[in-house]
Amino acid sequence: MTEHTRVHAGTDRPGVDLTMMTLIHAALRRDLDRLTTAVAAVEPANEGRVEALRERWSLFAKLLHHHHAGEDQRVWPLIADRIPDRSVLDALETEHATLDPLVAQAGDGFDRLKADSSVPARDALAASLGELRDRLGAHLGHEERDGVPLILAHVGPEEWAAYELYQKNALGPQEQAQFFPWVIEGASADHRETALGVLPAPARVLAATTWEPAYRARVAAAFGS
Repeated sequence: MTEHTRVHAGTDRPGVDLTMMTLIHAALRRDLDRLTTAVAAVEPANEGRVEALRERWSLFAKLLHHHHAGEDQRVWPLIADRIPDRSVLDALETEHATLDPLVAQAGDGFDRLKADSSVPARDALAASLGELRDRLGAHLGHEERDGVPLILAHVGPEEWAAYELYQKNALGPQEQAQFFPWVIEGASADHRETALGVLPAPARVLAATTWEPAYRARVAAAFGS
């Protein structure tokens, strides 16, 4: 899924806009790539960098859970009532569940690395992140290949907009201040405008003047760029 979609598949009717889903998937892939690479190279005794990576991991894990919980609780049940065969939805939900232990394993790995600052702890964490990166990448590809067509065929634009509003409102103000810079990092101008367009004007100003500079500082602390 490289482009967002505004029409129902095979029709010229207005449909759901998948910009935010596209951006979230890209951000999840980006973060795990960067985390895996950065952890593998970090000096375990560099407490500042390790802590910055751990904080970045916490943000990633929180937003991954938020994304998957929204799908499991709001999107797939809506579609399930409208299709005769829910095997695709069952498979996607199962994949969410099988990813959870890998997320927990990586979280424990960050705790161990902070506690003992050893090369074995670092290498074990990098291996856990690499496995999660590969498994999550496969899941996202499956969702884009088989789940997105179900969204396009069976969810109306108003329903999708209501879901995205629910997801936004489920994040508190501090979480939104982290989420929006995270999701638009590296986005095209059009995608950036669409993502930030859901915010009221004062929040859009905050995003440009406060949220994004703070976010870029955290990126530099974790990844050195």
